[in-house]
Amino acid sequence: MKFNFNFKTVDSEKEIKKLVDFIRRFPLNYSNYNDWTEKVFYQLMNGEKQAIISLSEKDLVGDIVSQNIGGGILEIKNLRTCEFLQQRGFTHFMLNQLELEAMKNYIGIFVDTRVDNFVVRNLFKKRGYFEIDKENLYDNFQDVIYYKKLLQTAILKTFNSRDTYTENRFQRSNFKE
Repeated sequence: MKFNFNFKTVDSEKEIKKLVDFIRRFPLNYSNYNDWTEKVFYQLMNGEKQAIISLSEKDLVGDIVSQNIGGGILEIKNLRTCEFLQQRGFTHFMLNQLELEAMKNYIGIFVDTRVDNFVVRNLFKKRGYFEIDKENLYDNFQDVIYYKKLLQTAILKTFNSRDTYTENRFQRSNFKE
């Protein structure tokens, strides 16, 4: 196994097809899953959904599919990691990158998972997501809905006498707009 990872947004029909094939490898017993993945293909093609993929060499090993649901909220629609990378912090890393990018344009993130998916539920809890509801979203299995408020940050670059800078992070709420 090589540890040579590349993260990128999908930007071609070929990459979108590769992503949908990857997602189909992990159905998690959702009903109408193939129909949903077909819909995702078209939503990615028309820009309604966005995706970040992780590649190791040329193999797709992880993804995050998301969409803007309005009101400054991003919803994660799919989060998958190859089996050989699970329990290594890889999904945590991908989620962290999405959250950092989302802070630029969104105030919060919604995500859901099966109530019995304890590994993923613990990941969300550790990352500061709060359980806001439980309901049957897709079929007869109960899902847990999580929300995370994103801190809006500003980075102030302070130059010192050696023409280098340090970054000081402040919450946006500390500034008057």
